[in-house]
Amino acid sequence: MSIVRTIKPQLNKALYFNGVNSYIFIARNTITDNIGLNFSVFVWISTRDTGSAGWGKAWIIDKDIPGTRTDDWFFGINYGKEYLVLGDKEYYSTDVIADGAFHFIGFSRARYQSVLLFWDGKTAAFSDPGYDMRNTQNIYISSEKGSGRFFQGYIAQILIYYRVLSQAEIQHNMRNPSNPISDGLILWLDARACDTTKNICYDLSGNGNHGTMYNISIVTLSNQIYPGMVM
Repeated sequence: MSIVRTIKPQLNKALYFNGVNSYIFIARNTITDNIGLNFSVFVWISTRDTGSAGWGKAWIIDKDIPGTRTDDWFFGINYGKEYLVLGDKEYYSTDVIADGAFHFIGFSRARYQSVLLFWDGKTAAFSDPGYDMRNTQNIYISSEKGSGRFFQGYIAQILIYYRVLSQAEIQHNMRNPSNPISDGLILWLDARACDTTKNICYDLSGNGNHGTMYNISIVTLSNQIYPGMVM
C-alpha cells in the first residue's frame, strides 16, 4: 500500500483499544526527538467509562521518561477532562469530554507564549513556561509508559505538527478529516491506513513514523466521523 500522504475517502474507521493491553508503539528517531518546542497534536477519539476507570485510563499519547517530569509531555483525558502535561505543568479543559461519542480534541503549544487546548470547536488558553520538551523517548499511543495503565475506547486519527496551527487550520482539520493541513505535518496515523494482519499503522505524513500495533482491532463506522457522533 502507499505510505505517502493522500486524500482518502470519508473517515469511517476507528481503532479499538481494549483498556487492558492494547497500544501503538512508535520508535523514536531524529524527527520525533525534536517534537516539543512549537507543536500541535489533534486526535479523533471516543472514550469508554473514563469516570469509573480513573486517572490514566484514557491516556492518548505519551512521550516521557518514567518516574520523572524532565522533558516530559503527555496527553489524555483525566477524570473526563482533556489533560495535557508539559514538564511539571498541567492543563485541563473546562468541559468534560463525554464518554460514548466521538470528539475532536487536541492542543497547540507556542513556547514562551501560550498553550491552547481544543475540543469540538471550543478552546481554553493558558500561558506557557517555555520548557524545552524535546526528548529522545519513544512514543506510546493509549498507554502511559511503564505504568500498566491503558486507554479504553476508539481512536480514528492522530495528527502531530512541528508548528502551532491557527484557529482556521484547526477548524479545517475538524471539518475535513480526510484532508488535514499538510504544512508541518510530521505524523498522521489513521485507522484507514492500519493493517491488523501485519500489526502496522502506516504514517500517511510521508515521514516514516509508522506504528506497531498490539492487541488492536479495527471497526467500520456507519457514517463519516463528526463531533458528537455516537457509535
